[in-house]
Amino acid sequence: MANEVRIKLTAEQKAKIKSATGKVMNEIRVGSLGSNPAVSSPSAIAARSARAVENARSARAVENARSARAVENARSARAVENARSARNVENARSARAVENARSARNVESARSARAVENARATRSSDNDQ
Repeated sequence: MANEVRIKLTAEQKAKIKSATGKVMNEIRVGSLGSNPAVSSPSAIAARSARAVENARSARAVENARSARAVENARSARAVENARSARNVENARSARAVENARSARNVESARSARAVENARATRSSDNDQ
């Protein structure tokens, strides 16, 4: 390449490249200023970095929203299950109350029937005399 340019890096630039990429570079060779990201303008690199940061934030926001919905769904499911359990308990209590009332009526009916029978027996014995 006839138009190739070699740029010597300063110690600060070398350290920055080393920390970012893990590679040691003493110089940068530039053949053209085409679409090579290594020689793109700093504003283009900053724009790409800003987009990457924004994409990461958006991804985290989406994940957080999903997590929040999952938590809310779990809470809702527990609330529904608790409501069902409460209704089942209440239904069982109501059924026992109904059964107890029926039993009480049956006992009272039996007592009344015995009382009526006893009264009849008493009247019939009074009539026989």
